[in-house]
Amino acid sequence: MRFVLVVVILLVLCASENEAQETSTFQVWFEETAATRLGDRWWGDLMLTQYLVNGSRQVNSISVAPRIQYSLFSWMLAETALFAEYSSQTDISDIVEIRPWVALRYTEVFGRLEPSAMVRLEFRYLYYTESDTWDDRYRLRIRLGTRVALSNERIAPDTWYGIGEVEFFRNLDDAPKEYFNSRIRLHVGLGYRIGDFWSTELHYMYQESRSYPDQPFDSSDNILRVSVRKFF
Repeated sequence: MRFVLVVVILLVLCASENEAQETSTFQVWFEETAATRLGDRWWGDLMLTQYLVNGSRQVNSISVAPRIQYSLFSWMLAETALFAEYSSQTDISDIVEIRPWVALRYTEVFGRLEPSAMVRLEFRYLYYTESDTWDDRYRLRIRLGTRVALSNERIAPDTWYGIGEVEFFRNLDDAPKEYFNSRIRLHVGLGYRIGDFWSTELHYMYQESRSYPDQPFDSSDNILRVSVRKFF
């Protein structure tokens, strides 16, 4: 509970430092994930996502991302995925993005706490429908965070838990011709594990973005994210 409170305070401080900056969008994300065990050390899942963006930018998108994970150790997973998204944008060309990635994920359990870290390399292939052209870019993502059990001694069936994360996006080459480039993202959330097979989470996320490395982070977004996960 203390960890969640600290993260909330950090978010408030971050917002106060940027109060002169006009918030560019309010976004709502809906995510549904179906996951299953594929073998002794293998897992797989399929995530469907819809983003609704309103503000200085108007974007609607829908995506699908099948993913496979392999347990290297009890505390380390290697994963690969193929993300595909269609984005309808009012001010620039609609975009189709194909984004394979590879990643390493760390997670452990220390009583109520489940700290985690992720390093992910994304290969982004973008098709601009208006100009009928392709663009390809590479991006690195690093995420640090934790979950903390609130209503139990650990995160188990029928347990409420808090979530806190910080994530950094870094383009490894020139920025593509769209807005979702270098970012800093903070978020807190509340989750509930329903029995052995279901979980649901509600997140508030604040992010700052920029299009090019020599620019300041001059775009900010408030995001409400709703996630549902089912394990088969």
